[in-house]
Amino acid sequence: MLNFIRNRWRSKVTVPRQVRELKAIVQELTIANARILLKMDDPDYDVNPFPTHLTQVQAIISRFEGSADYGCELVQRIVNLTAAFAIPHGILIDADDKAAKEEEYIKLFVDKNNLNEGVAVKLAIDAAMQGQVLTELIWDPDENMVRLKYHPWNETEYTVVSTGRSNLTAPFTAVWAETKDKSKPKVIQDDNFAFVAFNARAGQHEGFPRLGGVLRRLDAISRDLDDWRTINKLFGHPTPFFRMNSSAEAKAMRALIEEKGWTVGRALVLNGDFSLISPGSSYAVAAKESIASNVRIISGATGIAVHFLGFVDLMSNRSTADSLGEPVEIASMADITLWHGFYESLFNKAIRMRNKHLENKLDEGKVKPKMLPVTDRQWGLIEKVWIPMAKDGIVTPEAVRRQIPGFDFAEEEERQEKQTDQGLENDKRLGITPEEKEFPGFEED
Repeated sequence: MLNFIRNRWRSKVTVPRQVRELKAIVQELTIANARILLKMDDPDYDVNPFPTHLTQVQAIISRFEGSADYGCELVQRIVNLTAAFAIPHGILIDADDKAAKEEEYIKLFVDKNNLNEGVAVKLAIDAAMQGQVLTELIWDPDENMVRLKYHPWNETEYTVVSTGRSNLTAPFTAVWAETKDKSKPKVIQDDNFAFVAFNARAGQHEGFPRLGGVLRRLDAISRDLDDWRTINKLFGHPTPFFRMNSSAEAKAMRALIEEKGWTVGRALVLNGDFSLISPGSSYAVAAKESIASNVRIISGATGIAVHFLGFVDLMSNRSTADSLGEPVEIASMADITLWHGFYESLFNKAIRMRNKHLENKLDEGKVKPKMLPVTDRQWGLIEKVWIPMAKDGIVTPEAVRRQIPGFDFAEEEERQEKQTDQGLENDKRLGITPEEKEFPGFEED
């Protein structure tokens, strides 16, 4: 670079041109110096340290467990919120009116595999960390029941491939190396496993965690918090500065301090200026703004509003918080749609496996999962759309009930039947006939 400057300066060019070229050189040197300083502070500032699916999953798990050096503060909350939005009420059953036996078996299947006792949520948590979930179906002859065995992708690195005419629909096959030397690969056929992949491309069957793209932003928040703490520490422990009139006086003052020692609060007499130096408030403001910017990026990438992450001060008012709920609901509905397909496939394959081992065959496709988001908008939709349509006779009250999150329609029917039977028994015991109860002037005590 210096030789280039000398050669350009010695060449016969006009002074204005020399000035322009020197300005360009100074700009290049400034940028190069900035890059060098950044590399000294962070060797990987321009390199993605998580370029593969495996490195992303390992990084997310370590941050979720709190064992990583940086980035642990928000990962657990983001993962748990993602799972809670996707599986808000566990797995509810939605069956046809003439599918009592199928409904009974699937409810038993859900109960025996503890899907509504935390397993479904744990699968959703792992899906948020790994981008996909695969469960193997295994027949238990002792209880005549289908059991589930979960295979974490980070432990097996299985591959799901299409084996039919279409690469978008079943059948699929899951393959992975069962031993470290990959001498005995394990293969599971389509009937024996259920699989779901998130953030996967069309025709591809490998999911990616949503957090994978913002791991560096999460790490940056941790580093900014550490920097902020260091700034506060330096601000509370300022550096004494002595300005002396000569080098001899400076050496004498230094020798005196080293010999006698000096701390803030002790008397000091000197022939010069004294001050305490500490970082200005602008450094803390810069750290705070950096954290806020990274939180906004993480919120946009994950679909989780900033106030759910604990940064309510980043919102201007309540209406802003309400409007931020829309992308949350959209992201949740995308996940719920994929989970609905996963559990529908799981129910059908459980019945299929049951039919292979038992008589009295059951029908597939009559029992489906019921999964609805839990948001204010869902309740607003029920209030402003479904209930008015039911009043106008456009839809039945039964259709309205099916839109209620966490509402088990079958259990409610049983409760209503019991309530009706109990009412009839009470009327019979009191000697009240149906005609008397329908009389306009009749009132029960």
